[in-house]
Amino acid sequence: MGLPQFVLRQLSCPSGWLAPFMAKALNRTNRDFNREVMSAVALQPHEHMLEIGFGGGLNIRHALEIIGDRGRVGGVEPSTEMLERARREFSRESTNGQLALREGRADALPFASDSYDAIISVHTIYFWGDINLALTEIARVLTPGGRLVLGVSEPEVCQREGMAKLFPVYEQQQLKALLEDAGFVDVELRRPREKDCYIVKAVLPTRPAHEA
Repeated sequence: MGLPQFVLRQLSCPSGWLAPFMAKALNRTNRDFNREVMSAVALQPHEHMLEIGFGGGLNIRHALEIIGDRGRVGGVEPSTEMLERARREFSRESTNGQLALREGRADALPFASDSYDAIISVHTIYFWGDINLALTEIARVLTPGGRLVLGVSEPEVCQREGMAKLFPVYEQQQLKALLEDAGFVDVELRRPREKDCYIVKAVLPTRPAHEA
């Protein structure tokens, strides 16, 4: 039967009185999968990491714990309510420069080129709009040699929940091809403990010496 359309639209951009409840629900239902994605990205204390669509903020908190005062974390979120919630929750880290939170979308990232060593996104790729433009933007913001890790639901799950009626869904090999067309290399597909989801990891090549 699937989820009601208003719930699916809330998943893409939580708003209004439902936003706080959506934040808690996202944190609860995605907790284990978020851990898998953070494990895959293997963030180091000195690195800078960006999350696209940070939702309830679990990965931001985890990343801040890893980097301490040596690295930096960024987040971009289309939902004004989620953004304001995160700014309240992480006000100290935002003030001291550890965290940069911006309102925006994957296909128009409000960050400078070559500014992040790693970018992650969990269950948001369906909401990106123009995926080719989004991958171009991600490649722009990543440093050469930087890595992208995506957490994605299987197409069958998206079909069952009714998401495919509103948003594009991606087969594993289709997403691999899109990443390679965008210039990413070493694309890995792995299945975590959650059988209905998969993780994609890709690397942005380092520039040849004559382009550096």
